[in-house]
Amino acid sequence: MGFFHCSEYVMTALYNRDVLSFDSFLINHSRSYHVAALSCCIEYYLEMRYCPIIKSLNIISYAGLAMVGLGEAFRKLAMWTAGSNFKHIVATNKLESHELVTTGIYSLCRHPAYAGWFWWAVGTQVLLCNPFCSIAYGWAAYRFFADRLEYEEYHLLLFFGTQYHRYQQRVPTGVPFVQGYVAREQLLSYLTAREQSAATSS
Repeated sequence: MGFFHCSEYVMTALYNRDVLSFDSFLINHSRSYHVAALSCCIEYYLEMRYCPIIKSLNIISYAGLAMVGLGEAFRKLAMWTAGSNFKHIVATNKLESHELVTTGIYSLCRHPAYAGWFWWAVGTQVLLCNPFCSIAYGWAAYRFFADRLEYEEYHLLLFFGTQYHRYQQRVPTGVPFVQGYVAREQLLSYLTAREQSAATSS
């Protein structure tokens, strides 16, 4: 966890120095995050005390370690690929510097940073052989990203129009069971008309 939070700060310092702050560590992410961290410590302590055999399943711990490592690598590769386009906070206003990144790891999934975080978070609990928190973390991460991707992809469609819609059609989100925002015909018609108007005026 220490490496994760410190590396989040370092990556922000490298590519988004203008928004660098203590918040870039993501330590104070939310109350839910703190509750989750406390819950995993409580489960680990109780199981070590009353059912230590659960904690001796090395093959499960190794699987969790692999999930943590791959998830972390996936996330940091996404941040590196996106560069200054990556932000911890969802943008609701398009800046001139905003670009749609679809190359590299973004050609495999639309949200590799979220996918990486999902597997890292669940992997930390598998690593600790915390069965209850493994399930709870997976469910909480799914619920969080289901809502966040709906919100974020709606704005990405407004930013990049049919270009983003085509990207959605050919590349999955990367987060298990999360589909993302499904654009309705009315929105697609609006985006197409907007682009045609812009092409005509130019």
